[in-house]
Amino acid sequence: MPALVLGARQGSRFDVVGSRADLSSDLTHVGMLWASTSLSSAVKVRVAHMGPPLQLPGEMQVHVVGWLEGLERDELEALEDWIEYMETRTKACVYFCRPARQRQVDAESGEVTYKFSCAGLVEQAYDHVGIRLVVGDADLPRLDLETLKRVWSALLSRLTGPQLERILAKFGLPLAEAPWPVLVPGYILHSLTQRRGDLPYQSAASDVAF
Repeated sequence: MPALVLGARQGSRFDVVGSRADLSSDLTHVGMLWASTSLSSAVKVRVAHMGPPLQLPGEMQVHVVGWLEGLERDELEALEDWIEYMETRTKACVYFCRPARQRQVDAESGEVTYKFSCAGLVEQAYDHVGIRLVVGDADLPRLDLETLKRVWSALLSRLTGPQLERILAKFGLPLAEAPWPVLVPGYILHSLTQRRGDLPYQSAASDVAF
């Protein structure tokens, strides 16, 4: 199952793509290709991703790509079905970091809502077809605040004090519980360097970079 830093190559629908901020090797965002397309780090491509908000499709610049080889027709069809369903649920989805994916059902109304990070959305898509990419939250490495500021630089790097603490708590990362076991984009791409039979991938803290 290959994952690689981009030169120019052809990408296929549902390939997993990641982006970096500035010159860092830390991956800051991840999504899935919306359609087969030529990939280059110089251009943006259409993707299914949790921007936020959930965008089906949206756009992102790509620096890294990974894919599962040998997906069966029924697995590809199941991915299509899941994306089609989520297209009807975009207003019921909110951005959340820990846990990276969560389905909630209101006890009275029966209304279903979803919480995803960008990594959680990709993991949920593949989990829907029976492919678990990364180990569960309890087995993830704990990441400190400085690491998460690099990973989510656009969101966190300029915040300090009470404002930073409020944003962290809003996304499931209360400061009192730091360091946190949290699914980040790099873990998803590193999982795609493994053989399918070796999944789910046991990530390491250094895997924030790719």
